[in-house]
Amino acid sequence: MKTTRDLWYLTAAGFVILAIIMGVGRFVYTPVLPYMEQEGLSSLQAGLLATINYGGYFAGALWARNLNKKMNLIYVVVCVNILTTILMGVIDGLIMWYVLRAVSGISSGAGFVLVSSLILTKLSNQSSFMPAFLYGGVGFGIFLSGTLTVPVYSVWNASDSVWIVSGLICLFIFLMIVPFIRDSQDKAIVSKVYEKQRTGLKKVSSLHIAYFCEGFGYIIYATFIISILQNTASFHWETPYVWGVVGIACIPSCLFWLMIQQKAGQMAALRWAFVMQIIGVMIPLFFEHILWIIISAFFFGWTFMGITMLTMTATRTRFPHNAQQIIGSLTALYGVGQIAGPLAAGILLSEQQYDLAFVMSGVVLIIGWISLIRGRSG
Repeated sequence: MKTTRDLWYLTAAGFVILAIIMGVGRFVYTPVLPYMEQEGLSSLQAGLLATINYGGYFAGALWARNLNKKMNLIYVVVCVNILTTILMGVIDGLIMWYVLRAVSGISSGAGFVLVSSLILTKLSNQSSFMPAFLYGGVGFGIFLSGTLTVPVYSVWNASDSVWIVSGLICLFIFLMIVPFIRDSQDKAIVSKVYEKQRTGLKKVSSLHIAYFCEGFGYIIYATFIISILQNTASFHWETPYVWGVVGIACIPSCLFWLMIQQKAGQMAALRWAFVMQIIGVMIPLFFEHILWIIISAFFFGWTFMGITMLTMTATRTRFPHNAQQIIGSLTALYGVGQIAGPLAAGILLSEQQYDLAFVMSGVVLIIGWISLIRGRSG
């Protein structure tokens, strides 16, 4: 039986792990991408690098569906993720970058499923605010990656330095938390009990469709917004700081959506989060002023991890006996969307079709929102 203090330690460890493998390991690519393009990376190559990373995320999520939920295994995944981040700055060459981003994606996908499943299981009978704190770790990592990129690049004038420094900072933070967390002695919960009620299956179906659309729609913004702003002549601000705004908004966002969930219900909160994200993604189509771009970034950061948390907790609530399997399949579909999104957007961006990339993102998110509307009658 774990004490409340142990559970807070576990949640804090999850916060840091998600900051490392998601906020930095996955998303430091967004603020560093404009500098890599200045050094010769094409838009198509940038899109392919992102797609390969998200392909790895898809594979990692599938792999993790039936793995034992052990902290020691999660620690191995985190170490692999940190190593690939550092090596992105050490090793030169596009082929090796593809390999490293693929491995990074595998570790991110596996780590996210394992952390979500393990910690949400532990917190199932505890304070409902702990999951909100847990997923705020992604925002913290995004904030770090967005705010560190400019000063690090200004010192060394090379994108390699951003990867190396980011990885070393993650390693330092990770080593700080390891002594305080004991491995869970609980055996893995792998149940063969499946939800067969028609209503439940309908909700799973609507969640799967919506989460796929979220993966496709949000990742276009998350991958390319900084690069697009960098190529917008009327935008005069250090663009990686926009990514820092996303992170700042993301950190407390899950707590906000948790309160909305308690007032309006899980699915209603999820639908409202989609609406807010659609607005945020579409704002750059109509406005280029810095204030509007900051609002867009804030709306995006305020919603994308909220959508993830609401989806994961809805799954945990409705399907407690096989939540890890369903979380794995949801995350895998999310990964499929993330594979398709950057590929499609990369093609459009290579033709300088910036507006169309955001239109495509918004349309797919609207389809996800509609699927939740259609599924609510169940």
